[in-house]
Amino acid sequence: MSRLVGVVLAGGQSRRMGEDKAALSIGGETLLLRARRLLLEAGCDEVVMSGPPRAEWPHRRVEDPVAGAGPVAGIVAALRWIAAADESRAESPASTPASLHNSRLLFVAVDTPLLQPQSLRSLSEAGPDADACIFADSPLPLVLSNNPDVRARIDLAERQLRAGGSCSIRWLMDGLKVERLGVTACTDQLRNINTPDEWRKLNDELAN
Repeated sequence: MSRLVGVVLAGGQSRRMGEDKAALSIGGETLLLRARRLLLEAGCDEVVMSGPPRAEWPHRRVEDPVAGAGPVAGIVAALRWIAAADESRAESPASTPASLHNSRLLFVAVDTPLLQPQSLRSLSEAGPDADACIFADSPLPLVLSNNPDVRARIDLAERQLRAGGSCSIRWLMDGLKVERLGVTACTDQLRNINTPDEWRKLNDELAN
């Protein structure tokens, strides 16, 4: 049975916000820890963060191969961690967790605080034979299957990032089998919060 690994993409530099978006709070809960909780409630067996170290994150973290290179760098980091974990398991199976080789990964951006667990669960359960699952044309949240076709795209993306190039999630999915779900019931959940004005508007909406 495949495992579901949640990944919080929190490697952005928050330039437009002017402060670390991951540290912003709703109801006393930071967006970083909120994202982790939502992923666990959506059924993830484990949740890791991709991004720089943060004091409020005592859990597993993966390092982006190229800092400030966008969400694809975090996706690459997560797949590389899984590959390394399976190598360690092959060497000492008694002391390492169950294999992640056939896992699926559920990626969320730290700056989408309106996401709900049921929407994430629906995405994770969709398209079991697909390489990737998204809502319509929204690149995040994203489910990726840890299979040869996905790993081949990850290899190409990492080479491009390390060479100083850039990659988008849409570019990453090019050539993959993608399942697209409708967004009628969760359109507002996909909203990103990038600026102080957007953050103030969100808090006003939640207060009302």
